[in-house]
Amino acid sequence: MKRYFLIIIFIFSCSIIFATERANIRLSEHSQRNIKSNGITLYSILIVNEGNNVLYDLELSAINDDNLEIKFEKIKIFKLDPKESIRINVEINSKIKHYFDKDTFITYKISNNYYSNEFCYKYTIKPFEKFWFFTIISISLVLIILFVLMFIKLDKGEKNVG
Repeated sequence: MKRYFLIIIFIFSCSIIFATERANIRLSEHSQRNIKSNGITLYSILIVNEGNNVLYDLELSAINDDNLEIKFEKIKIFKLDPKESIRINVEINSKIKHYFDKDTFITYKISNNYYSNEFCYKYTIKPFEKFWFFTIISISLVLIILFVLMFIKLDKGEKNVG
């Protein structure tokens, strides 16, 4: 009976040791996290293997709720040694015009046959460039034209009276 108990303890301790040798990946993104509305934004992400194991065949993907088109420079990392890092360029295409700032979340997923982890980052979709500048200038010009026409009409009305 003691022998069976020792075998079970040995198997359990081996499984704990195996479980602690799990992959440890860190993904960092050091930019302002702003996305251009109705345009393409380029970023780079850094993937670091902080564990002690070599990781093979890692695949990258991204998920979001705002119909952003996300393309990676590389979709697959064939080998990542311990303490090694790799920088991957990411292209985010926002095809929808936004007139106000909008927050969105992008979830990056790194996985292979034995490991899977997700990293979620908050981004801000900015209105397309100079939208508010052109809107204010247009409204100002329309108001100026209306005031000029109104004063011309009032001036003609005063001349006809006298």
